[in-house]
Parts: sequence; structure tokens; C-alpha cells
Amino acid sequence: MAGLNFADAAGLRGLLDEGMLAVEAGRYSLTPRGLAQLERSTLESVLDELDPKRDPSAGSGRGDDLLSDRDLRAALRLALTPGAACPLHVERADLNRFIAQCRRTLSVVLLLDMSYSMGQFGRFHQAKRAALALQSLARDRFADDSVDVIGFYSLAEPIARERLPLLMPMPVAIADRKVDVRVPLAEASQAPQHFTNLHMAVQLAGQVLAKRPGENKAVFIVTDGEPTAYVDDGRLVLRYPPDGETAAATLAEAQSLTKSGVRLTSFALIDDYSFMDWVDFIDRLTRLTRGGSFYCGSENLAACVLESYIASKKA
Repeated sequence: MAGLNFADAAGLRGLLDEGMLAVEAGRYSLTPRGLAQLERSTLESVLDELDPKRDPSAGSGRGDDLLSDRDLRAALRLALTPGAACPLHVERADLNRFIAQCRRTLSVVLLLDMSYSMGQFGRFHQAKRAALALQSLARDRFADDSVDVIGFYSLAEPIARERLPLLMPMPVAIADRKVDVRVPLAEASQAPQHFTNLHMAVQLAGQVLAKRPGENKAVFIVTDGEPTAYVDDGRLVLRYPPDGETAAATLAEAQSLTKSGVRLTSFALIDDYSFMDWVDFIDRLTRLTRGGSFYCGSENLAACVLESYIASKKA
């Protein structure tokens, strides 16, 4: 990850001296300060990619900077009503209304695919990079927003902020060409974990967002394939190749979530051009939930996620 130098012993000593790393029983770990620096430097690198001419010394800005020249022009447009005459009389209420549109609080849950295929083409590295940058942007500029991360594989679970930098996709446990397994949820941790349970992730996202106060609520889905697992009547169902029942259960859960006012945006990672049939599932998901979708290479993921976050705040 950008921003911290682990290249040699001198670099490690420097990070320890600066309070970025801690060591206990011979094992190194990021301190809260080090984690914040990692997130911030990741955000800066993404912003540099979005705008290569940006002055890095300007930083990423604060929420107070939202009223830019572009915002002012938009506020002027709001004051233009049919029959308006010049000179325009722009009242503070016009500006406040526009600022309020930009500053509506947003609660986001990012669903991070941890199935084994995410380890290819640098997908998982870029997915973690997007999550780190998003967390930094929300924390530093929009303190009233919330960003939660849920990892999904054969199961789904919340990912604590400090776990994210070292998170890895699940290794393949079985290589059978066809899998059709039902396991009681109480025993699900003993099952192969490299499948894709978006169904359970969406369920968990709904539970998390129900506790969040944001005026807008959104789910961002980062994945590189269609679902191959779901929960049915207290059992974990693993299916490979992907089948219609798994897709139907997942789509129904996503539709149910949108009825509570949550907007879904999917980020389909399409680095492998020889394997594209699965995006039909993303097309169906987008249509049924009236959500948004991006089809991107993993190197563009972080920029797409940040742009979607800002767009969701202004929605």
C-alpha cells in the first residue's frame, strides 16, 4: 500500500519511531495512526489518478470547501425561475439549499468479494485500495457519514477497519467441476469458503444500514463473478457452476433491500475478457433494483467508487 515504507530495516525502525507500527512478540501491526496514514495516502494516490495536475500539497480538502465556483454557478441556476429578470436576486436560501443537497449525510456499506478469483489480475489489492480511500474520504471530509465494509465469500461478515490492510481472498478448498452442497448454518464454517455468497452479504448490509442514521443509504457491491452461494431455510447452499436458483435468491434479497430506500451500485471487475458471461447477472441486478452499475478494470475501481460516493451524497 502507498505511503508507508516497509522496504528495509531502517524503514521499519522509522515507522516504529513515528508511531506508525507497533511490535509485540516479534509481530508487527499498524497502529491507529499508521492505519489513518495508510488510508490517507491511498486516498491521495487515487485523487492524483483522477486529476494528474492536482497539487498534492493542496490535500484532499475538507467538507467546508464544498461551495466552489462550480457550486456557486449551480446555485445561480437554482435562482433562475421562469420569468426571472436581470439583475438576478440570489438569496442565501438558494445557496443553503444547494449546500444542503451536497451535504446530506450518507451511510454506505461496501460489499467486498473475497472469493478465490479476486486474487487474480490484482483485483483484491485494488478492491482494498478503494475501501481504504473511501474510508479516508468519509472520515476526513464528511464526519457524519459512515462507511462499513462487509466481506463475502461462502459466508459474509463485517470487516473491522484494522483488518482491511491484511485481508486476503479465500483459497480454493475443493476443485470439483460441479458442486451442490447444503450445510446447516451452524456448521457453515467447516464448508469450503471460496464461493460467492452475495445473498448473505446483502442481508447483512440491510441489518447494518438499519442502525445507521444517514439521510441517504447506499450499498456498493464489488465483485468479479455471479453468486455461487446463498442461504435457504437455515442452510448454506453452495452451487457451482452458478445456477438460476442462486441468482433468483440473491436478486430477491436485493430487491427487498431497495424497498427500504437503499440504492445499490455494482462494480463489476472485468479484467478477464475471456470470461464475461457473468455480467448478465449484474445487468439483471441493476434493472430489478433500478440501481447503478460500473463495468471496469480493477485499476479504475477506486476512482469509480469515490465518484459514486460523491454522486450518492448529491442525489
